[in-house]
Amino acid sequence: MKQLTQELIITAIEGGSNYWSLIDRENLDNEATTLAFSEKVCQGIDNGLEIKVFDAEDEMELLGVLTKQSVKEAWKLMKQDHESHWINAKSDQWDAETADVFFQLAVMGELVFG
Repeated sequence: MKQLTQELIITAIEGGSNYWSLIDRENLDNEATTLAFSEKVCQGIDNGLEIKVFDAEDEMELLGVLTKQSVKEAWKLMKQDHESHWINAKSDQWDAETADVFFQLAVMGELVFG
């Protein structure tokens, strides 16, 4: 996984998206134990895992699945539909909001949460 993609996912998990997302830990605890949870998620995606993401307020509601393909698609969607965030990410001027936009696109294919 490219460095920028990893940084966006890590930022989203550690603060930008934690208000709406709950990540299924299944299969992630088998990943390298010295890594932070957000790094395990990135490694899991790199290793081909499908990582389920649930609604933080309703743990039974599956919002989507993170995969290598969904992460690739998120870049396309961000460039196409959220160009200012895409420009910010590509010019290293991004923040937690851009990370959240990217993560929502990777999980759900659209922006759902404010």
